[in-house]
Amino acid sequence: MRRLSENSKCKLSHVYKLQTIFMASLEQIILEEYEGPNLDFKAIQYKKEKFEDFLIDIVSMANAITKKTKNIIIGVNALPSGKKDFVGIQDDFIDEATYQQLTNENIEPEIQLCYFPLRINGVLLGVFSLTNCDNPPYMLKKDYGKLKRGDSFIRKGSHQTRITRKDIDHFYQLSNEKRQKIEELKIAFLINGKNSSSLKIIEDIKLPSKKAADKIKRILEEKEAKLALLPPLQRLMFDKDIPQIGGMPYENRSTKTLREDFEKVKETYQEDDLYYLQEEKSYKINFELLNTGKVYLEDSSIEIEVAANKGFAIVSKIILKPDRRSFVSKINSVPIPIIPENIHYPEVKKTEVGYRIFASIGNLKHLLPTKAFITPIRIIVTEEYPLNELTFKIRVFGKSLETPIESQLQLTVLK
Repeated sequence: MRRLSENSKCKLSHVYKLQTIFMASLEQIILEEYEGPNLDFKAIQYKKEKFEDFLIDIVSMANAITKKTKNIIIGVNALPSGKKDFVGIQDDFIDEATYQQLTNENIEPEIQLCYFPLRINGVLLGVFSLTNCDNPPYMLKKDYGKLKRGDSFIRKGSHQTRITRKDIDHFYQLSNEKRQKIEELKIAFLINGKNSSSLKIIEDIKLPSKKAADKIKRILEEKEAKLALLPPLQRLMFDKDIPQIGGMPYENRSTKTLREDFEKVKETYQEDDLYYLQEEKSYKINFELLNTGKVYLEDSSIEIEVAANKGFAIVSKIILKPDRRSFVSKINSVPIPIIPENIHYPEVKKTEVGYRIFASIGNLKHLLPTKAFITPIRIIVTEEYPLNELTFKIRVFGKSLETPIESQLQLTVLK
């Protein structure tokens, strides 16, 4: 049996502590708090004949206006006097998947609920827990029994009632306030890992194919000069390829082979040239997002558009560095690890007018700088680029946004 590392033990210990704290807090709520907009007690589980009641209770609780986690406790009979009778669940514990499927098929928008067992005072209880119900009004999306499509309810205090126009107005007011807070979003460039709003054009480009061509040409000229001093028979004798284990260097090749190498040098070093431009010479660009509002922007994503132009390109995927080690060197050395950066590289598409970049971000927390991309995009700007700036049109999407947050950033190009 494999032993856990000390680091793994610490992580598991931390998880157990969090679970223990959560359960202790929930137990305190059940024992001490009364029914309200975020807490309801039911004596028995919802069986098939009570599924209509279940849908009403879930919709009502989801629509309740409260920031607290909403819980429905099964197995507790709340008496008018305020006391609680812990009757417990006497029959088989119904699986969470049954209730989640019933919710998904009949309620819109989507509600994520948890249903789990909990023992208190020696009896088994069931706990429905609803979180992130931040997109009201929730309602029936189709007829179910006596319930009709569009029916909606809300829990106020310890009671539930049908949704009114005033409730809907309140929902929209809360949504607009939240949206205004979310839209306080600052975006800045990260160039090669540092905050900057400018970059220089890429200069001193020395492609590997050009270096190889110069080397081949030099060796060829030196060989031809030496061979010209020899008699014809000796020239034929010395102008031959000299094979070598692990590969034949240019110095060991005949003038005929060198001329052939020179003719196809760009083809031979095509991958080297791409890697040189896209990885060694390119700028690694990211965007830092800072949510200065007071609420999370959940399930966020970003879309960026940049116009195409001469001397400008955005790499669509990361290429690996060509491995030009000899066969013998590869056998006798440690393999070069392949880093799957493309798994996290943003989606880059070339369009008729430019480039479109898309990436999922996740939650944008309050005042916590977040990078738009896990792996920065690669941008190439050469001296052929005719303008003095690059314009990035940015749209940020989020779960609670009716329309995306739009922004436009200019990156100065220094020549």
